[in-house]
Amino acid sequence: MSRNHLNALIIRFLIFIAVFATLYITSAYLLTFIVTDINWAMLIHIANIFIMFSLSLFITKHLSRWVGEKQS
Repeated sequence: MSRNHLNALIIRFLIFIAVFATLYITSAYLLTFIVTDINWAMLIHIANIFIMFSLSLFITKHLSRWVGEKQS
């Protein structure tokens, strides 16, 4: 594995963590006020994790391409 490839993977991972944290914290904060029943809130938060995870993967894919183009 070349050094450039390793750097690209590290950048992609950091972008993913930042995007996932931002999306999940924002949506969890909003869901806290919308859903008052604790049973539904837990189910929705679990679903929210999977939705935000897949959305973060999609956004990271496109952001890492953009960052890669800016670096080269």
